[in-house]
Amino acid sequence: MLSALFSGSLITILYTFLALAIVLFTGIPFHEFAHGWTAERFGDRTARLSGRMTVNPFAHFDAFGTLMLFLVGIGFAKPVPINPNNFKGNKKVGIAVTALAGPLSNLIIAFLFVVLGQLTALLANVLYPVNQDFFVICILVLRLAAQVNVGLAIFNLIPLPPLDGWRILGLVLPAKWQFFAMKYQQYIMLLLFVLLAANVLSTPLGIAQRWVLNLFIDITSPIATGFGLLV
Repeated sequence: MLSALFSGSLITILYTFLALAIVLFTGIPFHEFAHGWTAERFGDRTARLSGRMTVNPFAHFDAFGTLMLFLVGIGFAKPVPINPNNFKGNKKVGIAVTALAGPLSNLIIAFLFVVLGQLTALLANVLYPVNQDFFVICILVLRLAAQVNVGLAIFNLIPLPPLDGWRILGLVLPAKWQFFAMKYQQYIMLLLFVLLAANVLSTPLGIAQRWVLNLFIDITSPIATGFGLLV
């Protein structure tokens, strides 16, 4: 959002704000819902009992996480409460799969946004020259919303606490290492956001983000083409 503001372009500011708002009301709450839903599959109903088994964004709202979303494009919600002691079977596997569910939900949503973007572009060609500016803004919003969701997934897969990647890594890490890192997770998280704000992480995250997004675009291009043959 900051880069959009500095661009001085009203259109850029508009579609950036709309895309981030869409992510705030879809990608972030679905991320937390996915954690709670998956944990319940392993036998833990803590999220449901605490009223967090919902995609209502206001149930997961975190002021600082929302601010970071609009400032650096990476945000977060209040973590859904999960109690691994309630998990049936292998607790380490339950923790890892539950953690993976959040980033996976963002990738699924990103894929759906790419599909919608492809179909919107197809519709714009069919209806040409009807209000092309409207379609261009819609495509830009959907593409950016997909990009931000991919960024959220990749960022959360970084193997540092308290991110999901750390919990997945817990499958193979000794318990004493996990306890040591979790003790300083607040400082690690603060450092991560400082690095984000300073653009230190922007290059590696951006490379991974573009690779995944381009993969989704390549996969969905035949879908849009096939749909176009039907209309």
